Amino acid sequence: MAPRPKNPPPDRRQDILEAALQIFAAKGYTATTNADIARAAGVTAAALYYYFPSKADLFNAVLTERKAMIMPNLAQVADQLLELPPDVVLPNVIRMMAGFLTDERTLAIVRIVLTEAPRNPEIGAIYQSQVMGEVVPLLIKYFQHQMDLGRMKPMDPRLTAILMVGPIIAGLIMRDVLKVDLARGVATETLAQGIIDTLIPGMLVQPKE
Repeated sequence: MAPRPKNPPPDRRQDILEAALQIFAAKGYTATTNADIARAAGVTAAALYYYFPSKADLFNAVLTERKAMIMPNLAQVADQLLELPPDVVLPNVIRMMAGFLTDERTLAIVRIVLTEAPRNPEIGAIYQSQVMGEVVPLLIKYFQHQMDLGRMKPMDPRLTAILMVGPIIAGLIMRDVLKVDLARGVATETLAQGIIDTLIPGMLVQPKE
């Protein structure tokens, strides 16, 4: 392991993150070495180690950067959204998540997680902590509050989160990762709208006539 430099090198953190995502996606997390990433980023091993002491720290930072594209928006408005009705909030959340998951960098991370997590628990743990561990609790909190208000049918809010997030992820993986013929050519908005039209009515408490 290269010694950690005492003085900070020129700021190359973003270059390293860009290179790491490219190499992780091309070679896989397990096969990638820090030397591969340093070479692709055009930095020394010591400079890489200054920012990221381990490969796990580096992958964690890659996820943190992608999460920052969606989490600030959710976190900042989470309390405001609590009082808004689900027929207003949920379609927007579904569309936002679908749009986020179709970004090429996000797709690269999804491919890495799908490939590596079954044989590398470290990858699954990082993904759980960074993504599912922060996004899903916000949804669960919203669902529970709406159920308490009588706007959504009472059920386990964790199951409700699975039922909403699952079809988005599955549909986009079928289309963009696995390239399944059935999903070929289905537009992201079409997929999102289909989930909205099918799922949300079954979750809502319908007004009594």
